[in-house]
Amino acid sequence: MPHLRVCQALLADAADRAVGFLAEALATGKKIGIIRDFADEGMALVPILKEAISRGIEPESAAELLTIIEAEEQQKKKRIVGKAPQLSPLSSLLSERELEVLKLMAAGFSNLEISTKLIVGLNTTKTHVRHILEKLNARSRAQAISLGKELKLL
Repeated sequence: MPHLRVCQALLADAADRAVGFLAEALATGKKIGIIRDFADEGMALVPILKEAISRGIEPESAAELLTIIEAEEQQKKKRIVGKAPQLSPLSSLLSERELEVLKLMAAGFSNLEISTKLIVGLNTTKTHVRHILEKLNARSRAQAISLGKELKLL
């Protein structure tokens, strides 16, 4: 439901409606611990977040999300400068973030260490790991890493 509200905010025809939808998403997301997940919408969400902050609507959650989005945008720019990413055709199997998590798993990082390194909540990391396991049809982290290597994702 909160993800639907974020989509509605992005598609809203008026700022008031967009901020209203976003407020619902942030309030629900805060309760269930998924604020970080909204960052996947990227820079498109920034103007609505700034408007919400200026109106005092869920200011802590909105500011946290804004910081995450802007930090990720900076990281993307740094990665793009000077080289084009060499991605396997199968890389679309996993999202960019899931690929990052899989690489950290392969490097031996725990969920808590991955959370710290990626500046996300522990529950978000656990969700990414679960999605990786589901998408790769793996029963364990070790099997996911093995399949990731086999599929040239790592």
